[in-house]
Amino acid sequence: MELWEVFKELVNEKGVKISDIANATGIPYTTIDSIIKKKLKDIKFDSAVKIAEYFDVPVEYLASGIFIKKDKPVDLEGIDLLNEYGIKRLKLYLEGVLLIDKDCLKERG
Repeated sequence: MELWEVFKELVNEKGVKISDIANATGIPYTTIDSIIKKKLKDIKFDSAVKIAEYFDVPVEYLASGIFIKKDKPVDLEGIDLLNEYGIKRLKLYLEGVLLIDKDCLKERG
């Protein structure tokens, strides 16, 4: 499933309005509305995290529509997401361990 399809399904299942999500997450209404209307395949990572938290689902589910079972917990302690090295490690984690499509993690200019 594409990100927009997963998002639309979550919205319908929970019976929430776009304005509710915007108010709770701080993401602009137009951005959230565009996910469905423009059938977006990827969004900013921080927005994906906020939306996933709002719906109480893992980010990887939002990106793929699949709950991925992990055999053992992954230790992300000590990864500084405020520097380039930490961001690269997180991307590798998401790509490899969670099997997220690399196109979802492309850098935006």
